[in-house]
Amino acid sequence: MAHRLKHLLAVFWIALMLVAFAPTTRAEPPVIVIVSPANGEIVSGVYQIVGEASDDLGVTNVEVRIDVGEWRNATDTSGNGSWASWAFEWDTTLYANGWHDVWARAWDANDTHGFDRNEVQVHNEPRGENHAPWVNIHFPRQESTVCGEFFIEGHAGAGWTPARSMGSSTRTSTTSGSGS
Repeated sequence: MAHRLKHLLAVFWIALMLVAFAPTTRAEPPVIVIVSPANGEIVSGVYQIVGEASDDLGVTNVEVRIDVGEWRNATDTSGNGSWASWAFEWDTTLYANGWHDVWARAWDANDTHGFDRNEVQVHNEPRGENHAPWVNIHFPRQESTVCGEFFIEGHAGAGWTPARSMGSSTRTSTTSGSGS
């Protein structure tokens, strides 16, 4: 019986040492940073999202999503498989103009992941070559009564918003008309 008790104590001691000195599982997530676009940046067209990722166990994958959309794989641009740099091509024309969240997450060999998020503003011109023209008449003022010969002064252009001054022109026209 004493021999059996010694044997059980020896097994117990070995088991205790294995647990006490077993390597611990690290739960630190990878570090990931969206370098571009910066938080608050205005983006348009096909935009190259770029970033950096690192982890002491090694990064195994980077994914990107827009708003609450589907996670999509980025491309490792490090050249050595480390994901130290990565990129993702985003076609912003498929999204409404306005504010959007760009998310990135990196995974490591322990299957833990870290996140980064930047809020950016999408600003795209409408598609197509034919844009509706716009005009802002400054003179004569709205509801003015005119007669005889008079000048019309204002801004006009082709584009998606009259508030946009790029590409607009000032026109002064002489028109014969009669007031009512």
